[in-house]
Amino acid sequence: MSLMPRSLSGLQISEQNILSNNPRGDWAPRIATNQDGKSFVAWDSYDGQSFNVLGRWLEKEGGGPIVLADGPLAQFRADVSFVGDKLFVLWEEAAANWGKDYEGGFGKWTDIEDHHGPLHKFRLLRVAEVIDGQAVQLSNSLPHSLIAHATAQKDKRGKLEHLGVFYERGQFVTDGQGRLWLVHRSFHAPHVRTSQAVAHHIESGWQVQARCFDGEKWSTLHSFEHPQRDGLQRMSVASTLNGFAITYTTGRTHRGHPSAKRGVFFGGAELKDFDAEQTQVFLPPLEAPRLVQSSAPTTMTEATVRGQMYQLSFGDLHRHTDLSLCFPFFDGSYDDQFRYVIEVAEHDFVGITDHARDLSNGEVDSLVWRRSVKEVTRHRLNGRFIPYFAYERSQRQTDHNVISLKDDLLRPYEPHLQDFWKEIDGDTFTIPHNTGSSPAMVQALWSIHDNEKRPLMEIFQGCRANADQNMAAMVRLGYSKGYRFGLIASSDHLSTHRSFACVWSPERARESIFRSLQARRTYGATDRIGLVFRYGQRWMGEEVKHRTKESFFLQIAGTGPIKEVRVNKNGKPWKSFKPAEQSLKFDQSMAPDPLDGKEDYYFVELEQSDGNRAWSSPIWLVR
Repeated sequence: MSLMPRSLSGLQISEQNILSNNPRGDWAPRIATNQDGKSFVAWDSYDGQSFNVLGRWLEKEGGGPIVLADGPLAQFRADVSFVGDKLFVLWEEAAANWGKDYEGGFGKWTDIEDHHGPLHKFRLLRVAEVIDGQAVQLSNSLPHSLIAHATAQKDKRGKLEHLGVFYERGQFVTDGQGRLWLVHRSFHAPHVRTSQAVAHHIESGWQVQARCFDGEKWSTLHSFEHPQRDGLQRMSVASTLNGFAITYTTGRTHRGHPSAKRGVFFGGAELKDFDAEQTQVFLPPLEAPRLVQSSAPTTMTEATVRGQMYQLSFGDLHRHTDLSLCFPFFDGSYDDQFRYVIEVAEHDFVGITDHARDLSNGEVDSLVWRRSVKEVTRHRLNGRFIPYFAYERSQRQTDHNVISLKDDLLRPYEPHLQDFWKEIDGDTFTIPHNTGSSPAMVQALWSIHDNEKRPLMEIFQGCRANADQNMAAMVRLGYSKGYRFGLIASSDHLSTHRSFACVWSPERARESIFRSLQARRTYGATDRIGLVFRYGQRWMGEEVKHRTKESFFLQIAGTGPIKEVRVNKNGKPWKSFKPAEQSLKFDQSMAPDPLDGKEDYYFVELEQSDGNRAWSSPIWLVR
């Protein structure tokens, strides 16, 4: 038996250099090399306000990154290619203020506009030539024929030009004749521009297409027969003499039945004689508004209780991708979600909770679940960002999100929740979905409970911001039954930057945060607000014996002026405070009332002048 050598004769490894030291995030680098051996690298980078496309020549001494595309518009997923001595760059272009504040407002999907709404409103492709360190738009820009369909739509709402038009995942390939090809995905959803509410479960599939560029004009459009469907699919292209060869995964699972054709597709495109597009619909520059400046995060990051130092972490335990068949064109792909939660929202942890019924009907060994597991694993940044294995389990009237340290807990919507609780151990817990207003859902939710298997509940959802009073009423109903659960805020579909699950943990580490969530050391907020609520040296979320000499201690560090702080006892207002005008901080000690019955519970809610709010988990005082 022979072993592979540790080194290959003649192999040389060049000096390895750092091209960018951005303290925030650099994503998706691409490299191209010309016939003289000169190389150019392009990537997209988040600067704290927006994604921008940067590039750099590798052989140019002392040369730093150059800006190819920046500004309020989101610009990412670049690719580069040489055609002779000419260097071309392409990138995706999305709406301005990508990932900034947006509340869905349940039933009001028609408030989405070109520059107002969720992560995945529209996507366009820009192609430019890099000349003297600048990206110069082509005189004949890439045709976006779907824009003509969008513009001509008769029943659309006003001021919508690009919403529902998607050109994504562009890739360059140069054929044997030295011609440049652009391969991409496209999708058109005209129904999202009407005044009618967007229907659920609409996903007609993506089309893989390509055009050739001869240096002056674009060719007619080549389209492949098989659509790709969800945004987690991959494709690869390679040059041939008169075109290119392509392979990609196609199809997806569905609640009722899978796509008719699923698997790996192979094909090709050839263009022996250049056939230019006769009617070219070009894309004008988008008029982008100014960037929205996000509020500064809380100054509160640490707290000491009983001699133990705790760190404050922010996250979201209820988000979806386009694998969930409710709003696939709006929620975007795993890549969209992780870029958002890591860069824009700056979350410390997340649970991406696609529906089990849309993940091969809960089949744990399915390809789509294993792909989801890999996305969670590869985005884990120890000490900085922790994604958990998660999904939404729908079972009649008891939809619950499942959050786990294990990757093998995916299950179908059957069996009943109580039977599922018997199957899981302390490395998994569940969080009920928004409780809704139907009597059947309320009855099903509160007819059973398990303080360990269901330690948390959402008091606010950015997706249903206009239903928050109903959610608060359902929370009080659960507490009135003697149940113990902490509070968080979650996004669900569509919403961005408006829901934060906040937790105090001894370490910013995977298991430490997980155990602190189980311990209910949490609060929900609509911004990165800091909040400490304790009784003596015991945290919110705990059950504590009533002591006459102990007092509550409340500390708040807002992201804006604090308008009012309310302390509730047994679900009813108990004390109210109005801090000094423009105050960002609030500290208060207060003694609880004497304990008349067996127990009382207290929790805090606050409102800032800018409308942002927060809700603490309760403290239960018992005899």
